[in-house]
Amino acid sequence: MIRVVIVDDDPMVRTGLRLLTEREREVAIEVAKGSSNPEIATDLSVSVATVKANITRVFAKLGTGSRVNVANRARDAGLL
Repeated sequence: MIRVVIVDDDPMVRTGLRLLTEREREVAIEVAKGSSNPEIATDLSVSVATVKANITRVFAKLGTGSRVNVANRARDAGLL
């Protein structure tokens, strides 16, 4: 039996950030910078409720509930 292993060196794939939409990625970067939800809302010209919804989707797609984990993945992907 031949076994094929595909290794993807793209840090966006490796960290799971490729799964995020552009807006979710923007929010994740702001989270990684340590910005609060109101600060993110102001910076991205959206409501705080929209920021919260995006953060919820980021957590779900990355399989985490931690802002620190999001920050670590953004750093590992070279987004910071």
